[in-house]
Amino acid sequence: MKRRYKPGDWLRIPLGAEFDALAIITHGVRSRLFGYFFPVACGTRPSHADLVRLGPQDAVMCALFGGAALEEARWALVAASLHLRAERWPFPDFCLRGAFGRTWQRVTYDTSTMAVQSSQTVNESGARELPDARFATPQEIEDRLRQRLGLAMHAPALSIYEIAAGFDPAALSIVLPAGRLQVRGELPQRERALLAGFINRNPGVELRVCAPSRFDVSMLSDLTMLTRLILDTPHLQHPQALRALTRLQHVRIWASCDRTALPFLPSLRSLELVGAPRAGDAVEQCAHLQSVTFAGGVPERFDRLAARQGIRELSIRHAHGVPDPDGLTALRSLELRDVRLAWLPHLHDNTMLERVVLEGVGPVRDLRELAKIKALRELSIRSMPQLAIADFLPLSHDAAPRRLDIDLGSRRKNKEVYRVLRSGMIHA
Repeated sequence: MKRRYKPGDWLRIPLGAEFDALAIITHGVRSRLFGYFFPVACGTRPSHADLVRLGPQDAVMCALFGGAALEEARWALVAASLHLRAERWPFPDFCLRGAFGRTWQRVTYDTSTMAVQSSQTVNESGARELPDARFATPQEIEDRLRQRLGLAMHAPALSIYEIAAGFDPAALSIVLPAGRLQVRGELPQRERALLAGFINRNPGVELRVCAPSRFDVSMLSDLTMLTRLILDTPHLQHPQALRALTRLQHVRIWASCDRTALPFLPSLRSLELVGAPRAGDAVEQCAHLQSVTFAGGVPERFDRLAARQGIRELSIRHAHGVPDPDGLTALRSLELRDVRLAWLPHLHDNTMLERVVLEGVGPVRDLRELAKIKALRELSIRSMPQLAIADFLPLSHDAAPRRLDIDLGSRRKNKEVYRVLRSGMIHA
């Protein structure tokens, strides 16, 4: 039976790093909740007096959310029904952004039903300071908290605008501060100048090029402040023009493209390679890489890549098999998504590995390799329905990571897994 959550309940949310979060439910109807969130050091157990002293002015955010995280024991209840002075905890209006990002609604909820009471159109400046009107999932809440506390590795592009000949320059602002602009094919000179001016003023904006056959890289040579570039095209013309983009920090590029310019990008820290890499790849010569993603194929061995001791994040997607990450001694994060595996790679030699994500990995069921990772603090396992509750027993107690994200396609199974691992997740 679902618990009926009450204002005054305090929750603890493991975030996997040096901080957790505390949350107080200040308003709620059944599993439709609203509360305030506070940072807390991961080893700290606040007393009753500590909780009572906290107020809205100490919160890093407030948000609407559902009760699933408590029903599944993903978050822990640390104090129940503490006295709550409602006037001390305001219930604000909220903002709902239109489907295409150019309209905003100011939304008011009825606190007795947690249903929308009224809404009205507002401008962007009026909406920017309001919390989101949607009820967030547990993962969304945790991601927001990690971003607020500076723990997130990469924030995804939240807004996308497609550019074509004759586009409205004023419309580009919908992608600020860090959304994505998409270009399909070449642009006339006037539009290229407008695009260059906008990106050079807003270097946090990501640019994605979509071209079905080939793309002339020289079209980008004026984007000198560009930091994030996605080249979704199988062939490049004038690929050496990439050398002019000395501020590039993240690049996604197809394996079929000429990538010999990449080692000459001094700011390049993150690279995503789409397709099967070749031996002697230019990727191995990028001296300052910290994050590498292989999508659609992996090297036979990682020893050449391991020579770059700065690799901290490795992600592999849509592949058959994964070699052991031997030599990647600085590796802190490993993601395997939609990978065909019968056995997990040997990971116990990666002594700095703190975060592992397994999504759509199968038919593997043996998770004992995860229990050998001494530094593991964050574990996400999703879309792996072949796993049984007993498969998680090697991770119970001392081997359990502090932050878990489990979704096996069954709420009952999720709850049992969290129960098995709960003591390690919450109290480590």
